[in-house]
Amino acid sequence: MNRLWILGMVLTTGVVASAQMAANGLGLVAPTSDALANISQPQTGEIVFNNSDSTFYGNAGTVASPTWVAFAGSGVKVAPLTTRYTSGSGTHTLTGSPLYIRIRMVGGGAGGNGSAVASGGSNGGAGGGGGTTTFGSQLIADGGNAGNTGGNTFANSPGTATCGTITDCKATRGGYGAGVSYQSANNEYSGGGMGGVSPFGGAGSGGSNGAGSSAAANTGSGGGGGGGPSSATGSVGGPGGSSGGYVEATIASPASSYTYSVGAGGSGGSAGTSGYAGGAGGSGYIEVTEYYQ
Repeated sequence: MNRLWILGMVLTTGVVASAQMAANGLGLVAPTSDALANISQPQTGEIVFNNSDSTFYGNAGTVASPTWVAFAGSGVKVAPLTTRYTSGSGTHTLTGSPLYIRIRMVGGGAGGNGSAVASGGSNGGAGGGGGTTTFGSQLIADGGNAGNTGGNTFANSPGTATCGTITDCKATRGGYGAGVSYQSANNEYSGGGMGGVSPFGGAGSGGSNGAGSSAAANTGSGGGGGGGPSSATGSVGGPGGSSGGYVEATIASPASSYTYSVGAGGSGGSAGTSGYAGGAGGSGYIEVTEYYQ
């Protein structure tokens, strides 16, 4: 294939151009952004191709005072790059030099309480609290708090969250797990409470004369409470575990790396006398998306 290529090189005296004539096409190349800024006396309307960002530029100014304007849509399109962290801790290192990054994260969900008969035995155990999720030193999403003392019918409190000094950010507490009713009548049982739901969904459901179900992994939602057993003395179901706090933030001109930690889900509460265990809370989650255009 025959082409004409014009190659520009920046020297201390300006730009030297060489040309090779051919039958098909015309190639225009400017080596770098620095070279573009140092072109000596470019004509109004002069067009060059910048290798630094793979974009065509035209001089919309004058010979004495050039203004290089990028051609809309001429650059190479770079898709956003998403990295997901589902456990543990470490350092997130940016792949390149993105314009901004977007972070979505949630703390670990709490486990649901266990259930038990209403009297004449031990109470169901309290669900364990979820772990804290962090990204950098500013973004913090606490886990759902550990359950109340076994035998209580109200849910534990959800995790909170903070943006620190990052302004383009939304931090919100998690959702409460559902409380339960106390059933004292003969052979009646109390259903377990549903776990609190995070923006990632996946909360555990309360048991019905059975164990509560666990929340889905990496949702930060709460586990379901154990369902109260059928008993002549009545029953006390377990409240659902609450979800972790949630953060959504955008960081412009980000640093090259950030430390992170993903909070674990809380354990389900143990079964009391003739009762059933609560479900475990969902583990935390971090999603980092890098945008290059």
